[in-house]
Amino acid sequence: MTRWSTGDLAKATVRTLHRRNEIGLVVASERTPSAHLRYTPDDVRHFYQVRSLRQRPQEVRTGQF
Repeated sequence: MTRWSTGDLAKATVRTLHRRNEIGLVVASERTPSAHLRYTPDDVRHFYQVRSLRQRPQEVRTGQF
């Protein structure tokens, strides 16, 4: 099964991913023995869903997609 490390997710800083993990918005399913975050394919899909919604904040607030 494929896994991604933090740096493999395009256009997101390590800080952004750690913050989203802390608040529970995008949670990494695994950690390596050295405590690095690891993302499954489902985690990556969820990350991109969250990112796409952040790019359309007005539409999300008004419910107009």
